[in-house]
Amino acid sequence: VPSRLAFSTGPAANVVANSTITINVAVQDAAGNTLTNNQSTPITLSFGSNPSGATLTVLGANPVGTTNGIASFNVKIDKVGNNFTLQTTSPGLSSGLSSAFNVVPASFDFTSTVPVSTTAGSSFTITVAVKDTLGANIPNYTGTVNFTSTDGQALLPSNYIYTTGDAGAHTFNFTLKTAGSKTITITDTGYTTLTRTTSSITVNPAAASQFSVTGISSTTNVNAANNVTVKALDPYNNIDTNYIGTISFSSSCSATLPSPYTFTLTDAGQKTFTNGVTFLAACGASQSVTVTDGSVTGSQTGITVNP
Repeated sequence: VPSRLAFSTGPAANVVANSTITINVAVQDAAGNTLTNNQSTPITLSFGSNPSGATLTVLGANPVGTTNGIASFNVKIDKVGNNFTLQTTSPGLSSGLSSAFNVVPASFDFTSTVPVSTTAGSSFTITVAVKDTLGANIPNYTGTVNFTSTDGQALLPSNYIYTTGDAGAHTFNFTLKTAGSKTITITDTGYTTLTRTTSSITVNPAAASQFSVTGISSTTNVNAANNVTVKALDPYNNIDTNYIGTISFSSSCSATLPSPYTFTLTDAGQKTFTNGVTFLAACGASQSVTVTDGSVTGSQTGITVNP
């Protein structure tokens, strides 16, 4: 004897906004058995709980008559939110209530141009929109998003909670600092399946602001020749491959040093001077060799010169 309704196929735990889902409702007896000989019992589907004021669109008739004890519905829900339920009713039968489910966005979309390249330390903006299956912004999205990057030095936005004032889209500021090909990823912290990564962004080095001076033996002797390598670095320790300045050498200890040198583009920001430094006096510990180009400078320190 028909007694109650039950969801034989209910919503998944997470339903994508404006996607079409299939719901099946069974006519059952008091023991929970589906009555496969039941035909044409009218079943109506509606929200049980609707926390976002969403619209439930049934694609077809509502109510639907049963076939072999089952009424089948194809439906869409247009707004995101948590803890929705569906209910089903029919005259003379106990109603059915689905398990709670969430309606979630389909994707993030970068609706402003992601830069192909940028200079280390320069900021840029990207607008991130939250989309449903149909590609429309979801104006009631209030999720929390987190940003990560393949650039370990990147300056990224803090976690951000979208507001209804954002209407499904917000513009964020980014600064990448490490030279090379980098990406940025946005992820919904509560629904980590919702994530998007930018295309590769080429980060070019900024102008040199310091020199790295290396290669001299930390302990050396008078009249021993030492190689010395100079790298022109930007504020984020990237080699400025476009550096073409002229450098001069000096030392805290009497030494023969390389003559002033003008970098070329072929040097790509770094140059090794073979046998470039020879100390002429046993000056002892804590000696240094310094490279200077105007206000840009750098030193190798902690050199001990023995007899």
